[in-house]
Amino acid sequence: MKVLLHGGISNTNFGDLLFADLFYKKACSVFGEENTYFWEHWRWGISDFFRKEINYTKSLPDGFDKQADLLVYISGGYFGETDRTVRDTVKRYLRYCGLGKKFLRRKKKLAILGVSGGPLSYCILRFAMCRFVKYANVVYVRDEETKDYFTRCGCNPKNIVVTTDTAHVIRSDDLPKLDECVENDLIRTFGSSKIIFLHVHQLLYVDNVYHKSIIPALNHFLRENPDYGVIVGGDEVFPINNPHFKALNTLACDKVYLYRYNSAWQLCSLLNHVDLIITPKLHVGIVGAALGKSVLSFPYHIHKIKRYYRQIGEEDRCVLLKDITESVAYDKLIKYCSIPITVNDSFRDLAQKNLNALEELAAKL
Repeated sequence: MKVLLHGGISNTNFGDLLFADLFYKKACSVFGEENTYFWEHWRWGISDFFRKEINYTKSLPDGFDKQADLLVYISGGYFGETDRTVRDTVKRYLRYCGLGKKFLRRKKKLAILGVSGGPLSYCILRFAMCRFVKYANVVYVRDEETKDYFTRCGCNPKNIVVTTDTAHVIRSDDLPKLDECVENDLIRTFGSSKIIFLHVHQLLYVDNVYHKSIIPALNHFLRENPDYGVIVGGDEVFPINNPHFKALNTLACDKVYLYRYNSAWQLCSLLNHVDLIITPKLHVGIVGAALGKSVLSFPYHIHKIKRYYRQIGEEDRCVLLKDITESVAYDKLIKYCSIPITVNDSFRDLAQKNLNALEELAAKL
């Protein structure tokens, strides 16, 4: 059986790369490496960064998309919108819907495994995504809100199974050893100090809120708790030491290490070395939770991240960036700095279900 994988594979993003690697390895073990490919497109195909990380050296054979028996939409948040602009809608439609429509026309098999979705403001994208959900042989979504959204859009709730985020399968024993140079740097910088991972983002809006509210709260916390140091890092490739980052320029701490992201699995290993994580995005927080770390989430995305912390019973750790103040951020630091998240084993089982669906599909098809 020939299988085509598709998802958010054209970037350097941490969470999407973890998904690509996990699903590719599982698909190869089930269907064979010679029968498993990622979709390729001149603009939105698999990125060179992803290729290097997962050791994917193949090129999609001519006509493989026509020969493929199964299209798998791997985990990710792309069944919902990033913003409500026409530009984002058109980009999302071209990136994700064209291939799915071809499989529908050819009456080929389709699986949706561990996505989140909604809202979708424009009918062209909403109609296309709903068609996929209605048509697919298997539909696993990672939260109840996604199921509710597509049910309200006319999809049959009996065909939609709620699992959880696939990144919950990650355990510390599965991680590679942290790069020796980085590990030595951490020892030199922090010694026996506790470590905070401060996740920064290149969006100007995020940097402004960090500068106004989160960094002052963190500086206050650090003055009172000098046994902590700070790793500053991102989860995409961008210049972390950009002098225009106001947040970074106002961080007051004697023990600071700038971490330059160049590998998703190495970032996982780094997170395994820290005590507290402050993040505006989803998967740094999920991996931190899966590894038993304390996590504070201050997201700029108003939908999917709140859903996650609500799902695991830790909604109090999550405050939207638009609502954060210095006092709220400081209170959260004091309250949760020494309280790790414990992920229930049932979440790991549900996450594994997203991957095991490939075995079930192979047995049926």
